[in-house]
Amino acid sequence: MTFTGLDIGQLSQLTLTQLAQRLRKTASTKISDELHDREKAIVAQRLASDILARVEALTYLGLGYLSLERSTTTLSLWRVTAFALGYANSLAVVWCGLRTG
Repeated sequence: MTFTGLDIGQLSQLTLTQLAQRLRKTASTKISDELHDREKAIVAQRLASDILARVEALTYLGLGYLSLERSTTTLSLWRVTAFALGYANSLAVVWCGLRTG
């Protein structure tokens, strides 16, 4: 299984900024009624939008240079705190989206 031409191993090597660029492209894709795999495209768009909200919260806190494969044990206490705050914020964004959507 791949996403935007990359498998999970390759995606995990991207920085959060690079991942956000790929997610943004999928999240903003216009889905036409004539698309063969329309249901798959809708699911991919929704997943990309949800994940993008979380990734953008982390990049907003200045963590865009991190990759998904990086262990949190290599981060300073400040970065771990920023990561936790960003994750909590992204959960709130997703929760609000679910409640209003």
